Order: sequence, then C-alpha cells, then structure tokens
Amino acid sequence: MGRVWICNTDVESEWSTPMNAEVPKRGVRQVIFNYFEEILLASAGPSNIAILRKKPDTEFTDYLKNLGIELPTILVAGESSAKPWLPTSQLVIKNPSLINILSKLVSDGKASILASFGVSKMVEQIAELSGLSLPSAGFETSKFVSRKSFSRIISKKLGIHIPDGEICNSAKEAIVAVKAMRSKIRECPVVVKPELGAAGRGQLIIKKEESINRINDIISEEYLKSCGTPLIVERWHPNAITLSYEFHVHRDKDRFRSITLRKALKDDKNRDYGYFYPADVKDKVFNEIQEAANSLAIELWEKYRYYGPVRCDALFFQDGGVFPVLELNARHSFFHFIDLLHAKLSPRSMGLFCWVFFRSPGQIKFAQFIEDIIGMDLMFTPDKQEGIVVPIWGTVTAAESIVEMGGDFPLRRLFVLILSNTKHKAHKIAHALRKKLGALK
Repeated sequence: MGRVWICNTDVESEWSTPMNAEVPKRGVRQVIFNYFEEILLASAGPSNIAILRKKPDTEFTDYLKNLGIELPTILVAGESSAKPWLPTSQLVIKNPSLINILSKLVSDGKASILASFGVSKMVEQIAELSGLSLPSAGFETSKFVSRKSFSRIISKKLGIHIPDGEICNSAKEAIVAVKAMRSKIRECPVVVKPELGAAGRGQLIIKKEESINRINDIISEEYLKSCGTPLIVERWHPNAITLSYEFHVHRDKDRFRSITLRKALKDDKNRDYGYFYPADVKDKVFNEIQEAANSLAIELWEKYRYYGPVRCDALFFQDGGVFPVLELNARHSFFHFIDLLHAKLSPRSMGLFCWVFFRSPGQIKFAQFIEDIIGMDLMFTPDKQEGIVVPIWGTVTAAESIVEMGGDFPLRRLFVLILSNTKHKAHKIAHALRKKLGALK
C-alpha cells in the first residue's frame, strides 16, 4: 500500500500557535513554501500519492519524466485566493470531497499511511477523518521534542557539548542574560531565539550594545504569556561552519542510525547559498555527531516515546571543535526529499544543493529557461550522470517575496541539485550557474 504525502512545511507555526488562531505566530503571515511541493512531486515515487495545492506545470513534469522519474498520483487540495498563506493541511480539512477520496483509498487498500514533513494537529485530524495511520509520534510529543529549551536540557543530560546560553521566561530575563554573556565573553555576539520555529524565523542577533533594547521591540510580554513559551539566549558563533543532518528514531533502540553530514556553503558576503554532501570533516567530528545522534535517539524513545525523523543542525570549527546539536526538530529535513531524488538519478553519494537569486521580468517558461538561460551543457542527463537537476520550478514562474532589494524586476530564487564525480567539478558547475544568472538584468 502506498503513502499519502502532504506538504505542511509550516508545521512549526502550528506547534506554536493556538489552534483557533487563523494567523500564524506573532501576527505575521508566515510564508507557506509551496515550492516544497515540487521536490515532493519529484521524490515521492509512483506507488504513492502527493497532495498539492494546484496542478504542477506540465513542462516541469515532462522534464522530470525525461529524467526517468516516475511521478506519484496527484491530488489537488485547492489554493485559497483570499488566504494564500493557509497551510496545505488546512486546505485538505476544508475539502470534504478530498477527505472522502482519501477514505476510499484506505478502504480499497491503496493507501495506509499519511506522511508529512512533521506531525501537526491538522495532520492528525486528516489521519483521523480518513482512516490513514501516522508513521511517527503524534502532535503533542513532536511539539514537545521540537522545543529549543528541550534541546538544551536533553543535550546537557546526555553530556553533549552545546553553546553557552540560558533559558529565559521573559524579555526582561533575556536582556539580563544577554548583558551577562557579553560582559563575560568580551562583548561576544548573542542570538535570542523563540522556543519554536525554523529557518531563523523570529531570531534576533545582537552584535552591538544598542541592539539589546530591540528585544523589547520585537518580543512583548503579552506574546510570551499567550504562547507560554520561553526564549533561548545563546552565544552566537559567526565563524563556525553549519552542518545539517537527520536521523530516525526507531522503537527498536538497537537499530543503527546512520547520518549524512551536509556542510553549508558561504558566498563572498558570508551568506549561506547551499549545502555540500557528504561534508569533508575529520573522523573525530563525524564520530562525535554520530554518537550524539545515537544517544539522543535512544533517550527520545525510551524516556519520551518519540519515534520518527529528527532534523538537526551542528556547528564545527576549523580547530576541530564541534557542537553536535544546536536544536532538534521532530520532522523531516528538506534534504530527506533531496536524498530520495538523488537516489533515483544517480548511484553517486556526492551532491551539492544550492539556491541562486536573479531578476527577470514577467512569466518564464521552463523549457526556454533551461535552454536559453542555464544552457543544456550544464544540465544533468541520465547518460552523462553529471550536472544540474532543477528539482523546484514554481519559484521561477512568478515573483517570490523574499527580500525587497530594489531593481526593476522581481527577485526570484532557483533551487538546483548538482551531481558530479568530484567536489571540484560540482563547485565549478555551481559557479558557472551563479555567473550566468547573475548576468541577467
């Protein structure tokens, strides 16, 4: 029986928002990353079902088929023009006919599991309404495990090295903690993080003394009281290199948890623009992170009865020092789906996943963009087993609201996966792509 995959990438907002609130945390309409649906489309597999917000671009699906990728069955939840930021899972709940289709798939023996990036309350509700089973622990357990305060507490208990920091229950406490840390460690930069969230949402990095007062500007006591969650104050290490990895918690504690470390790539302005894998780190660093993942997995199951995916970030330094766990997220990482796609296309273990920004007017046709802008010489083909794969296309067909940086045309973001024999060649291909797109005016 197949799995039904649903794209609910804004699950952290639901973890931290009362269920009766229609607008996500802090009154900000969080971006729903609809383009994640396209990597799901490319990676889910022919025996599964993918629930999308709308039908995908036929030029894009033809491209995937030409790569030899068999697509899943597609069900459409339907976009909301009035509230385009609503999560896909909420659109499914509001669509009784789609719930009936899912129930029929279950009764006919064609589907049994509802899989998602993470288990939200709405995903639990869809499973209950349709008769589908969840492949991991439920909403409350996942929410508890994903709290940043929990990451610090469990890491300390297991003896895992973590950055200096404190758990604070008010903005006032956070200000005191920031000042104390900067006084103790030569005015070091400090990050103030909300209890729940991902991709840097809600974080405040403090490099100068005057920035401390901004804590009160962005974090009100009313917000903290309504959410009932603390703040995390940690020393920020701007020169450390970020590693990303994922492991799976099994109900059998003796099952081995292998990990692949991904190393963040920096541009000339010290901004992340992608990840390279497997990361070129010393055995000592890899082993320390692997041991941390094993210890965490056993503790999460035995003590908290959590099972399922865990997404982690780590930091390491050129001198060999490492923080194996910055935070835990009880959900898949985006790279889980990149791995599935990679495995379909090439037996090589090496890859580079990156994103590039460029400007271009109007709508862009996929085939024309590949041929005229990227160039077929850079593209991956099953024959040569090397080059650029475009796993996500939706962000290019229209303007994406990322950062308003001026310019005559909308800022766009393109995601690519690069497969190659060598690290040097992969970086060379990425550089050539960035150069081509950077030349667009």
